[in-house]
Amino acid sequence: YQEIVKDNADNYDYIKTEIQVKKSLIHVANLLKIELKDIISSPKISSLDEDDTSDIIIIVGSDFE
Repeated sequence: YQEIVKDNADNYDYIKTEIQVKKSLIHVANLLKIELKDIISSPKISSLDEDDTSDIIIIVGSDFE
């Protein structure tokens, strides 16, 4: 990973961890899902707009062990 920026989510109501990724990088979401399998059983994967500043956003939910 080249650049990691940490910040708070827009709210604290996330029950399920979310991996948001640009459609062109969907393969990375699957790799992250594998890497995180011991601490997050089944994260929600959703798409970011291609013009979004971030390539990937991980929002840690209350399912994080």
